[in-house]
Amino acid sequence: MSLIIYCDCGRKLNVEKRHLGKKVRCPGCNTLFVAAPPDEDEPEPGEGLAPDRIEEDRPRKPRRRARREDEEAEPPRPPPRSNFWPLLALALANRGSVSGLLLLGIVSFALAFYGAKDFQLSETASATPQTLSVAHLIRNGPGDNGHVILTDFVPTDNYVVSVRVTSSEKLTGNTKGKPWENVYIPLVPRTPDMGFRPGVGQSDLRPTAIHVLLCPSRVRNEQDLARIQNANRVQGTIVNSIRSLEPKVQELLRQSYPGTDFDRCYIVQEGRAPASSTGSGAILFVGGVGVALAAGLLFLGLVARMLS
Repeated sequence: MSLIIYCDCGRKLNVEKRHLGKKVRCPGCNTLFVAAPPDEDEPEPGEGLAPDRIEEDRPRKPRRRARREDEEAEPPRPPPRSNFWPLLALALANRGSVSGLLLLGIVSFALAFYGAKDFQLSETASATPQTLSVAHLIRNGPGDNGHVILTDFVPTDNYVVSVRVTSSEKLTGNTKGKPWENVYIPLVPRTPDMGFRPGVGQSDLRPTAIHVLLCPSRVRNEQDLARIQNANRVQGTIVNSIRSLEPKVQELLRQSYPGTDFDRCYIVQEGRAPASSTGSGAILFVGGVGVALAAGLLFLGLVARMLS
């Protein structure tokens, strides 16, 4: 014998009497519940209602069950995270972006470095050179303008040349034919009793100390050096404020000129004219901004990778 019971979802089930008191599953909402005999006084769904209010015996949408006490509560969902850091980490994660930022930082640092040098040099030299004899420069100094045109000088015969060599050439000492990197030529004042003006390597002058050292530009061999030998005047800028002699160069020059005080020796870079303070300041500013931008983006990329 079967009885009619109702699920909480409203579905009517035919249950045999032997299943009363046991758990049965509703085919409508798939819920397990204990089959209990219906109360005699409880009307069946639809009983006592008007015919137009009687619903058809059809599956209804399951109602949300009340949470049982023995069920674990779902943990609260975390708030949605911003997509900014993951996107930034993704943009800066590839090797090309990192290499580009490193290149930007290196180029910007170079600009800032040379801009600072030019700005410092522009404080001690003007765009218009002053003409001085070497004797006047040694006696009175350049004053407030290190941009000079030197006259009345004689190059001495002992000068220093630096070349770039490989490790094997350094061991063998064979540097013949290598292009010159830098040349350091001591200049001494020309006096009337010299009679003629000898060239580099042709002078009998043996001063114990030198006070002016010329660093010519675009001199890569002895043929280029002839330009300095035949020149009666040279234009350049005194660069002591931004440059000093390497210890090896000082050592070689001191062998020929032992009484030289290199802290008081004027280093004249031939062919160089000082940049304006406005131009060098602009280069310094652009370089500094580039360094800051590259460093900031690299730092943000690292933070983004940590937070993503």
